[in-house]
Amino acid sequence: MAEDAKNQRRAAKSRFTRKLTELMKSIDDDKGVEIVKRNYDELTEAWRNAAKHSEAMEQYIRYAAAKVTKEMTVKQEVELAKKDFDKTQRMINQAFIKRSTAEAVFKTLVDETVHLLDMCDGDKDSIPAIRKVQQALETSLADCKAANDKYFEFLNREEALLEVGWILFVQKRYNQVTDKIESHVAKVSPESRRQSIDEARQKEEDKRFIEFVKIVDSGYQDLMRISLEKEITTTSSIIEKRLPPDVRKDWAKLVSSNTSSVDKKDKFPSLLKFLLNQKRAIEYDSADLRKSVQQSVNHINTEVEEVDENDQLSRQRVAGVFFTITLNTKTGECRLYLPKTWEERMDMPREKRACWSCFKIGHRIRDC
Repeated sequence: MAEDAKNQRRAAKSRFTRKLTELMKSIDDDKGVEIVKRNYDELTEAWRNAAKHSEAMEQYIRYAAAKVTKEMTVKQEVELAKKDFDKTQRMINQAFIKRSTAEAVFKTLVDETVHLLDMCDGDKDSIPAIRKVQQALETSLADCKAANDKYFEFLNREEALLEVGWILFVQKRYNQVTDKIESHVAKVSPESRRQSIDEARQKEEDKRFIEFVKIVDSGYQDLMRISLEKEITTTSSIIEKRLPPDVRKDWAKLVSSNTSSVDKKDKFPSLLKFLLNQKRAIEYDSADLRKSVQQSVNHINTEVEEVDENDQLSRQRVAGVFFTITLNTKTGECRLYLPKTWEERMDMPREKRACWSCFKIGHRIRDC
């Protein structure tokens, strides 16, 4: 089809060239008006024919180009789909391997716990070691749940229904082992059993309180972004009623003290500061968090020692410390901010009332 179109266009072009030559020759030789007019009419017809075949060829060229473009687009889409599929498969395999690894660690801890319980039957001194193993089991169970949730993100409904039994088995095995631990502790030391129950209850209450403070602070931050922070001051009495009894008692002492700096007409700023202090105190009471804080303090102390040795070096090094006096550290450069978890990253600027981009206190991220 393309070759025929080319031949027709070539023939039409040759005829037009020939008729043009005949017309020019008849004019030069003065053949007369009739001959010149006839040659002109034939030239006009040859031009129309050449234009028609040229347009047909152009349409074919456009069609062929569009066809090639479509084929290339389809090929690119297939390649992209294959890349996405391969990437998804790699992520699925990685998630499955991570879940299998978490399961292997969990099973190892279960076997160690059962062996420890069999070895320490009736031994009261074994309770600290058992509690330590129980804490490791809790951490391992959380890792299993996180790995399972990540793996489930890549499954459809039918596949998820087939895999749901995995986490149920892990949870069931954990419940069996923890029941055995509690039975052992109750038999060896009833006082320790009651203490464990009280600690678990207190831990749950602390967790609920921390979540409550986060909600209050997050709401206040949202109102600050739209310059409506005063609207939350009317909820101070409602927040006070929701506080745990011991925290509410401490707050009442602070408000009613003769030397109290709390503004009775606008208690919320002082209340929020008090709640954040209580939240930090509860978090510090955790051994893991206390260890993390100590590492941060050591890091800052190291920076201070370098400041004493070299003032010029200090201006470069202190910029990496969280919430420094220089206030010129970006979040993507801070050596204290980057190693923290996402939850800690969200909490720290909020507690300091600082910009999430540069850590500078006193302006919003949209004004940074």
